[in-house]
Amino acid sequence: MLIRLALLLTLCGVAFAAASPADQVPGEDDWWLPDWVQATADTGFYAGYDPEATEIKLVWRDLEPSEGQFDWSSIEARLAQIDAGTKIWVRLFASDRNHVPDWLVDKHSLPTYRYMWPNQPYYDIIDKRYVDGDFIPIWQPEVQSSVRSLILALRQHPIFSQNRVSFAYMPHAWRWNEFSIKWIPELIDEGYQPADYLAWWRQCVDDYALLFDGDYGKLVYTGDGKHEWIEWAPQRIGWSNADYGVAWQTWSDAINLPNGSNAMAQHCLDIGCGARSGFTEVFNRYSHVPGWGTSLQTEGAYRYSVTDDNFPLIAEARVFGTENEDFYYHWEPLSHFDRYHYWKMAQLNALRLRMNWIFSHWESDRDHPALTQWVKLSLGKTAHTSPDAWCVLRQYRDPEQGSDDNIRNFERWLEHRVVSGDGATRPQYRIDYLADYATTINNSDDTEAWSYEALATDKDQGQTRMYFRTDPEFLSGSGHRVMVKMSYRDDAAGDWRLRYVDATGAASRVITGSGDGAWKTVSLTVDDMAFTRALSGAMDFCLEAGSAADLVVRMVRVIRLDEQRPGPAPTPQTVLRFDFGPAQAPVTANWLRDAGAPWSQQGDHSYGWSRDISGTARDRNLVSVQRDDTVVHLQKPGQVANWRVSVPNGQYRVWLRVGDPAYTDSRHQLQVEGQTIIDHVPSGGAACWAEATLDVEVIDAALDISPGPDAINAKINAVTVTTLGGNG
Repeated sequence: MLIRLALLLTLCGVAFAAASPADQVPGEDDWWLPDWVQATADTGFYAGYDPEATEIKLVWRDLEPSEGQFDWSSIEARLAQIDAGTKIWVRLFASDRNHVPDWLVDKHSLPTYRYMWPNQPYYDIIDKRYVDGDFIPIWQPEVQSSVRSLILALRQHPIFSQNRVSFAYMPHAWRWNEFSIKWIPELIDEGYQPADYLAWWRQCVDDYALLFDGDYGKLVYTGDGKHEWIEWAPQRIGWSNADYGVAWQTWSDAINLPNGSNAMAQHCLDIGCGARSGFTEVFNRYSHVPGWGTSLQTEGAYRYSVTDDNFPLIAEARVFGTENEDFYYHWEPLSHFDRYHYWKMAQLNALRLRMNWIFSHWESDRDHPALTQWVKLSLGKTAHTSPDAWCVLRQYRDPEQGSDDNIRNFERWLEHRVVSGDGATRPQYRIDYLADYATTINNSDDTEAWSYEALATDKDQGQTRMYFRTDPEFLSGSGHRVMVKMSYRDDAAGDWRLRYVDATGAASRVITGSGDGAWKTVSLTVDDMAFTRALSGAMDFCLEAGSAADLVVRMVRVIRLDEQRPGPAPTPQTVLRFDFGPAQAPVTANWLRDAGAPWSQQGDHSYGWSRDISGTARDRNLVSVQRDDTVVHLQKPGQVANWRVSVPNGQYRVWLRVGDPAYTDSRHQLQVEGQTIIDHVPSGGAACWAEATLDVEVIDAALDISPGPDAINAKINAVTVTTLGGNG
């Protein structure tokens, strides 16, 4: 009954006074959506209260008790507990000594390595107890071969052959299938170099894809989209810190890439895999993760975390998940924490990153049903299919991005920006909660990750307005029937306004405050609202402080009230990936090899060169990233050539990478559709290569790449061609 009452009060917009102005309570928010909104297929919660997908843990020791003799009874027993129509996600536990079969260890005399970081036992979620953690070297060829045999057998089971599994974590990594780089001293002692390790990694991923007949989008990389953690534990085999530091740096340079991502994540993204973050509960992080399509962009005095909806991980609807359960356990002893605020912000963080699956804690789901339902209906939506766009007004410091606390907002297709004249805002209600949170999880980096949880006008300085604009893919043009929901603090009696444009021109609606000091959500329905960037600063609408005190706002939502959208839906995005190099050189899965042959029909696509330049293709065998190691020359004497691929007319995003690990005698100046995309003079090391992105329009059914007028000995490594949302 209490749960139902809380839901009713939330939907009715009843406001509750909070303990302090910074605290948040369910009653201040309104998560209403129109009745026609439906959840997106293959999205949802995959743990917690009433999840959309249920886990099956696959344990190698149970599946193959004797070599080559497979036993599926553990799978059948688990399936018997799950309704026939329920989605399934899986984890294969095949690295902990407790989880691998004895015959494997005995046959190959495998060593075991103790889990040492952070120098304490870990919880074995299979045996449900704390253990020291002894792991086998899964990188050894004998282990990899045996895992592949297990996978080939597993793919015949109905849960895979009948496509019941929505996604799977990979690889068979440490602890809970969560990946980081461990046991570097042991790897070196066994004679492994970073290139060997990365080669194992690529083969491991490809082996896992066999479970889904090569559908890489269901494979979930469980590491980071930024620089990967490389464990520092030289004491295990008696190395000095100095000696280990040199080795550590060598591995870090090979694995962690100059663009801020890492070689494992890059490989997974390149071939079409999904991803999963560790925990977005620490929600003042993840502001700049180019490996996931999110980056910080500076506008004026502030930085904004902007998510690229055309980034392949997002646009191709791959599995993109997060785990938002750790904070519940860490908060348990901290009774003063504002748990609703934390839970809400964790979910909003996942949504603004465009994640589509959430691993959550069931009590939080149950305690906040209105928010939980809204999140489930929001997962997996695009700007074109979403019923709402929203902006959470806040200012915060991401400890990974420097000492400034000038990062603003969580935004999902609704942007707030400072507009000169009267549109500056100031932060309100600072929270230093992470000082306590960091203590519970031994993460001192978060002690200064404070935030301000609202923005305000400043009438004394003539700053009376907050300006907003929608993503044109969500709403653009005139005549839209919408509801605007604004969560604000009712500090003083008096009026304030929503100002916008309709068919008659400038229009406004008045909101009257009572001055009771509570946080509230007010809803206004507008039958004819225009989103034409007609206000100052090319904005769509604004909130204006009136006779009341300064306007203090936490969140603004714009909701489409009509189910049918005007205009055609965007063409589904496709990505063509080309790897340039000799025909016999290895090529990354899901990429097409271009070996310099003339333009022709090659498989499902027509692409190639204005002349045969296959004799200029090179495989240098110098670096571990295969696409960086292979090149095709565009300007060998007598063999200058242009490249093209046949595509329908429309808008495209072209990503291009150039460079040569063996030579720096080039000026890599290339053009796409006559526009310069890159102009790079290499200088060695990481600067041998460069990459760039350019949006272009194709009007002649072919996209062309050619050397620029000042190019010298230009070469090309790789190209991707992505359709943009406006095509069609």
